[in-house]
Amino acid sequence: MYHALHESGHMDRYILQDLVLPHTKAEALVRYIDAELGIYPLWLCPLRKLGPGERSFHPHAGDDEFPINIGVWGPGPTDRERFAEVNRQLEHKLGKLGGMKWLYAQVFHAVEEFWALYDRVGFDALRRKYNASSLPNVYEKVRRTVPKTSGIKKVLFCIWPLSGLYGVWRSFIGGDYLVTRERSGVVFWAPLIVLLAGIFALLLR
Repeated sequence: MYHALHESGHMDRYILQDLVLPHTKAEALVRYIDAELGIYPLWLCPLRKLGPGERSFHPHAGDDEFPINIGVWGPGPTDRERFAEVNRQLEHKLGKLGGMKWLYAQVFHAVEEFWALYDRVGFDALRRKYNASSLPNVYEKVRRTVPKTSGIKKVLFCIWPLSGLYGVWRSFIGGDYLVTRERSGVVFWAPLIVLLAGIFALLLR
């Protein structure tokens, strides 16, 4: 189903942002989200403050601020270029309010913006310590680009049932479900369950 979701193109139209900022600035961000995105419900969760001198890739609001986490998960613009722009604007607003975000969220930052928020000195020191400098760094792993589509795929991704069915079909020919089949001995049920789950998800959308 994960493979089908990404192949369908739906992930390129769904906003997935998990944001942290000082609690004194939370109302401003919620008002921005309401006006620009209209996504509800929002996830609101208070977080532990960092101690004096603590630094972390974990999102925080600085030594002197009590942080709050706001989760923004919902449909965005169907146009891919506009989708990327909306996410960039949200990142810019978060930065102006002194916030940062978890890195499983969609990251559209330019490289300079990213390392202005996260501790590159400490990160690079850990890479050297564990001989990992030849591997991609965290920015290279999490940055998000929205691929451009053209022709039949562009039309297909705009038609509600066809995009989901295309994703399910791609997952079938990709053979991901066969891994489960080989481990469990299930010959028939695994692909059928994937197909039925995909259709069910489309009907609920």
